[in-house]
Amino acid sequence: MNIRTEEMKKLLSECLHEYTNSYLIEDLLEQFPTIQELMDVSEQQLVYIKGSD
Repeated sequence: MNIRTEEMKKLLSECLHEYTNSYLIEDLLEQFPTIQELMDVSEQQLVYIKGSD
């Protein structure tokens, strides 16, 4: 895994209060591999990926 991906994982995990290697972070980066794609994710998409608590 490259440094850029690791930085994205760290930032996402801090923002979402998840572990760096959690299924949520891995799933987000798999579905939205670029910063631009991540920026365009809707709240509904995030809720769908994370699931309800």
